[in-house]
Amino acid sequence: LILSSPALILSIGPGHALAQASADVMQYDALGRLTSVQAGRGALTKYYYDQANNRSSVNVQRQMDSSWAATALPHIIGYAAPNGGWAADTSGGPGHLTYGPYTTAIPTGNRVGVWRMMTDVISVQQSEIVATIDVYDSTAGQTLAVMNVVRSSFVGPMTYQIFELPFTLSAGSAGHSIELRTWFTAKAHINVDRIGYY
Repeated sequence: LILSSPALILSIGPGHALAQASADVMQYDALGRLTSVQAGRGALTKYYYDQANNRSSVNVQRQMDSSWAATALPHIIGYAAPNGGWAADTSGGPGHLTYGPYTTAIPTGNRVGVWRMMTDVISVQQSEIVATIDVYDSTAGQTLAVMNVVRSSFVGPMTYQIFELPFTLSAGSAGHSIELRTWFTAKAHINVDRIGYY
């Protein structure tokens, strides 16, 4: 049984219950109007306004329809976390926390890679890189997009949130084997729950 609320996911199994918070990140424009809500569970809602400041349309993008549990992906480092996800902490060295899935099913065009992950401490060394996410074409041996994730990228400690990385898969790369990778820097605890694309 899975119950959800805007900020909490509760999973109940035989003899135990696990709870893990998810952060919802909201953005506003210069006029103070809500322009987007990034739900920590993987839905991006965008709001559009007309010239009279009336909300004219809403677009909801489900981000995890094509996704993989981090525990099911290949790993160089890390461990299955007791509360879910694949994690690593500062007691080990850097390396690929996740790599793969070597999918050939990503359609060509402009796409977005999506990572649902969390860290432990966000209040110290806020500009420190704690992870690097990338989209890698393993057929061509080419990095399509890369982003460093710093502590201040997280809105709260031990709270899952979504990170997006736009990339383009050209027509010449159709059917190539694509990876959505997570590089762990060994600077902070990192837990990756799911990785996907839309």
